[in-house]
Parts: sequence; structure tokens; C-alpha cells
Amino acid sequence: MLIAQAPNARGVVKLRVSGTLRANDYERELPKLDRWHGEHEQLRYYVELDPDFAGFEARALFKELRFDWQHRGDVGRSVLVGDGRGQDWAARFAELLFAGEVRHFPRDEAEQAWEWVNG
Repeated sequence: MLIAQAPNARGVVKLRVSGTLRANDYERELPKLDRWHGEHEQLRYYVELDPDFAGFEARALFKELRFDWQHRGDVGRSVLVGDGRGQDWAARFAELLFAGEVRHFPRDEAEQAWEWVNG
């Protein structure tokens, strides 16, 4: 499941990710994200990965990558928060794609992650 919260005053969008991401998650949330990108020069992302996050179905991954490519220049500082394997790698990959710096923080450092992305 993917749940997006509207950007705060600093332009930080909070995303909560759990279970297996499916195409319908993106069909529900991407219109909001596209609209918010149209309203802001640049958005930052705070992505909270729940412990039960299990990855993407193929169609969902395609939608994710297409969205990321379309917005590669207007994503600022962003953070992945979670304890799963491979999240450091995912943050490094995302940093190659997006204009802003991307970091990974473990769950027990969520408060520091929130402060960093809003800094």
C-alpha cells in the first residue's frame, strides 16, 4: 500500500509504504503527486517503509520508474526510513536519478531523518 500526505510548508511529502506495492496503489496516489509537483518548483520526500514492505509487482514498478523519470529534476532532498535489506542500495540508486541528495535512515533514527529532510 502507498499513502501520500500533502506537502508541508517546506515542500516535504510524506509517503508510507507497506506490503506489496500494486499498480492500483499508483493509480490512486500518482495524480495527487503529479498535482503537487505542478504546484511546487521542487518537492522533498520522506518515505517511511513499514517492516512488512515486500517490494513491487511488475506493473507497479514500471509506474514508479516512469514517475521518477518524469520528475527527476524536481525532487529535492529525500529520505528512506526503514530497516529492510537493500535500502542503502535503493537510496544510492535514487540519488543517481534525482536532483537532490537521498539518504537512508534506520527506523530508530526517524526523528533525525525528518529533521534532515526538512533542513
